[in-house]
Amino acid sequence: MQDSRLYQLFQCLNTSQHKAIQKAVLSPFFNTREDVAALWQLLCADKSAAINKENVFTSLYPNSDFEAQKLNIVMNKLLDLIERVLVFTAVEDNEIEQKINLSQQYKKMGLAAHFLSVSKEIIAFQAKDPKKDSHFYQKAYQLEQIHYEFNAKNRTSELNLQELNDSLDLAFMVEKLRQNCNLLSHQAVYSKEYDAGLLDAVFQRIKDKPELLVQHPTLRIYFHCYWSLKNPSELVHFQQFRTDLLTLHTLFSESDIRDLYLLAINFCIKKNNSGEVDFARQGLVLYKTALEKGFLLENNILSRFTYHNIVAWALLQKDFAWTAHFIDAYKNRLERSYRDSMYSFCLAKLEYSRHNYEAVIALLQRAEYRDTLLALAAKTILMKIYYETDEFEALEAHLSSMRAYLSRKRVMGYHKTNYQNIIKYTKKLLENAGMSNAVKAQNPDSVTLREAIEKEEILTEKEWLLSQL
Repeated sequence: MQDSRLYQLFQCLNTSQHKAIQKAVLSPFFNTREDVAALWQLLCADKSAAINKENVFTSLYPNSDFEAQKLNIVMNKLLDLIERVLVFTAVEDNEIEQKINLSQQYKKMGLAAHFLSVSKEIIAFQAKDPKKDSHFYQKAYQLEQIHYEFNAKNRTSELNLQELNDSLDLAFMVEKLRQNCNLLSHQAVYSKEYDAGLLDAVFQRIKDKPELLVQHPTLRIYFHCYWSLKNPSELVHFQQFRTDLLTLHTLFSESDIRDLYLLAINFCIKKNNSGEVDFARQGLVLYKTALEKGFLLENNILSRFTYHNIVAWALLQKDFAWTAHFIDAYKNRLERSYRDSMYSFCLAKLEYSRHNYEAVIALLQRAEYRDTLLALAAKTILMKIYYETDEFEALEAHLSSMRAYLSRKRVMGYHKTNYQNIIKYTKKLLENAGMSNAVKAQNPDSVTLREAIEKEEILTEKEWLLSQL
């Protein structure tokens, strides 16, 4: 039973959904079958994973022999009912979606006065809606399309062909830029090439009508976000993107503004990792702003990667008191399965920054690191402790272990290159540490090593490596 789609869906329902479905199973508008209502009540009464089909069938049909097909039918009926209620409640919570659906019904029925009345309500609703994200532009096009179909059918007024075309262009341009920002971000991590499709047509349109970027801030944000990711050396795009992001956040839905902040922060991460250390400060400002406004939470959960990055950047600013407060304040916002390991790891990073090495080792040994990148980050902290405490034999063995771990695990693109470089340059540090000061002074290799580290584009431990020379 627990492997069925019905049971898995039932387990995910929240309290408000339970209440809505409870009303629906008792309403003849949604349900006329007593066995469907009985199955729902049975699931509500027995939420254990041990519930099985034979017991369910006996409860529903006490005087009948077990029939798998009969049970499957009633289960599918209840599944269909739950899905209808979920769709119904989703539309019920979306006022403009209701109005658009109603206008379409009036259009089909040929009720011109009713259609025009609802259309005015939709236009007024759109005008006062602060959200101007990609969904807004899609709805604007949908509304123009409904008006065109109504006017073409009833011949009541001039056709809105220009408005229809313009709204389609805007909806396409905004969504196309949004999706290509995501493609570039994903491509940078996984080294995967994508076909940008009709993106050049979007840029040509903006080149022909640059006023579109002034008239439509949403389009402007995605435009500068895209070029920040595409050409990170042209900082004018990132500066405009960052400025708009900090001031125009009310234009976007929760998921879209979270994605935009993460794109901006990831830009800062890559810049900082390339040696442009001021971007750590800029990234931390973005993180703190997004935290304050709740943009980084999804279903009240903070991503473990975001949690770790905030700690790392706060420590770069040597803001130990704020870091300690953040680690404790947001611990319970982490996914339960990663909570203890990530909490211990971030405390270990804090103690490492305070040079409390014994505390660091104890914290790193406290939890299992199932996440490969987190395990590599923990190994990197141990690597630095071994070097700083002159435990060179332990360090050499540790570097070999890290190299083997990196080969054994599936680490992709940017991250793999980064840890390969960390291991390579720490190995060279180890070789350098065996030289006397007099030999080092006469050895040009140490100068060459510094230059090589400085030139490396993908190297998160660049600052630490340079400080050891």
